[in-house]
Amino acid sequence: MWLSYLDTILQAGLLNLDMVPIVSALFIYDNEQVLMRKLMDLGEQAIKEGHEGIVVRPLLPYYYSQHEELVFKYVRPNHVQTDKHWSNQKIERNEKVAR
Repeated sequence: MWLSYLDTILQAGLLNLDMVPIVSALFIYDNEQVLMRKLMDLGEQAIKEGHEGIVVRPLLPYYYSQHEELVFKYVRPNHVQTDKHWSNQKIERNEKVAR
């Protein structure tokens, strides 16, 4: 199971891990087209602000087998700049940014 979003925030806090900013936590929509337009608008706005894009996921827990149908990313054009997959790269420490 994937944790609920609130449990994810709790676990990240317990492990002292940073999380990406929350753009919006809840959408109420009339139909799928309205939802997709809203998400695309949010993605474009995030990209204009210098972010790579957005990730959309459910607030509630879900099964691993549902991940591909429930989670998606909207990223800037040319987001991937290499043909080497991250999982085949040397693991490097991601230094924490001072706030």
